[in-house]
Amino acid sequence: MTELEKQLLSALEQLQSDSKKRHNEFVEYYNTLNNMYQTTQKENARIQRQVSSLNEQVETLTTVLNRLAKR
Repeated sequence: MTELEKQLLSALEQLQSDSKKRHNEFVEYYNTLNNMYQTTQKENARIQRQVSSLNEQVETLTTVLNRLAKR
C-alpha cells in the first residue's frame, strides 16, 4: 500500500468515526427532545384537565350567584 493510499484510508476512517460520533450525538439529542416533548404533552393534558375543572366550578358558581341575585 502506498503512502497516499494509507493517508486516504486514514482520512476515510477518521470521517467514518466522526460521522458515527455525530450520528450518536444526534440520536442522543433526539431522544432527549422526544422525552421533553412527551413530558410537555403530559403536563399540558394535566393542565387542561385542571382548566376544565375550574371552568366547571366557575359555571356552577355563576349559576348559584344568578339564583341568589334573583331572590
